[in-house]
Amino acid sequence: MTLLNDPDHVKIKIEKDSWNFGKASDQMLKNKERIDIEKNENYIVKETNIDARLKPRKSLKAKLEELPPLPRSSNCYIYRVPQRLRQENEKAYAPQVVSIGPLHHGKQHLKSMEKEKQRYLKEFLERTGAKLDDLLNLITEKEQQLRSCYAEEIELDREEFVEMILVDATFIIEVLLRSQFRDLENQEDHIFEKPFFIEDIWYEMWLLENQIPFFRIFLTWRLSLN
Repeated sequence: MTLLNDPDHVKIKIEKDSWNFGKASDQMLKNKERIDIEKNENYIVKETNIDARLKPRKSLKAKLEELPPLPRSSNCYIYRVPQRLRQENEKAYAPQVVSIGPLHHGKQHLKSMEKEKQRYLKEFLERTGAKLDDLLNLITEKEQQLRSCYAEEIELDREEFVEMILVDATFIIEVLLRSQFRDLENQEDHIFEKPFFIEDIWYEMWLLENQIPFFRIFLTWRLSLN
């Protein structure tokens, strides 16, 4: 009885009860915060789902109307290698040194050769006296016919597509000419001065995905003669 009435004991009991109450209050506060967070997250998810449902989607009719026309099958002869063949060895079918045509144009590891191709174009114009604008206009007139030679839609805009065709066509002409007429080689020719480099280019010029229509090469050559 004396122990129960002991002031120190009553003080300890009160402090212990206060600590337990405070701990419970903290736990209740944490639970409330967790519940509030979960409610808020659920609200955000629910709101996002509602926004997704309300966001207008492009109708199937609009998608069908935007489909580009298929090229005539008689003109379409430059394709990508089927995935079932290339999955074993991607490098056997994709260029590693130089891009010819639009299918691999602009890839980062091939950009270093673009300056060399442009240098060949510059020397071609200087030697033949052909006008750059005349060549660009000729390709522009044949743009749709050139695009139809590829089995897939080419995403390049007109200016980029026309320039790419001209640069690549003259590059092929120059490589062929310089391989036969050594006097056309420039002392600073970075391609023919490296035997293994030109061998890589020869190989990649045969790749199925590294092509431009032959008639474009022929027209460029004929115009340069005139």
